[in-house]
Amino acid sequence: MSFFNIDCTRMTDLSGYNLVEVSGDVNIHYRAELEKFFKKHLKNDFKNYIVYFNNVNYMDSIGLAIIIDFYKKVVKSKKSFFIVNNSEAVKKVFELTGLHEILDIFVSLEDLKKTLKEGNV
Repeated sequence: MSFFNIDCTRMTDLSGYNLVEVSGDVNIHYRAELEKFFKKHLKNDFKNYIVYFNNVNYMDSIGLAIIIDFYKKVVKSKKSFFIVNNSEAVKKVFELTGLHEILDIFVSLEDLKKTLKEGNV
């Protein structure tokens, strides 16, 4: 049996950034939950998003489509969108689809924080 969890918190050490932590399996079984979560958070006053996939075991095309839809809406509203991922399963999905060339993906949260503080994004 698969599991899924998603949560969003404001980051205290990066003002204006919100960490969306995803864990488990990002697939069709959790489609409604994912869509509801992202729809709710797009209505908030959040400015920038960091989506953390390090605890994701599996992602199917439906999960990927929902993530990409969220990405497009965030960017369209002039907000920032970053991914932190060291999950091999998710890395393969991004590479197979070519999204690793489009999305700002970091191996660790520390690498992203350093890049943001240096202004290299």
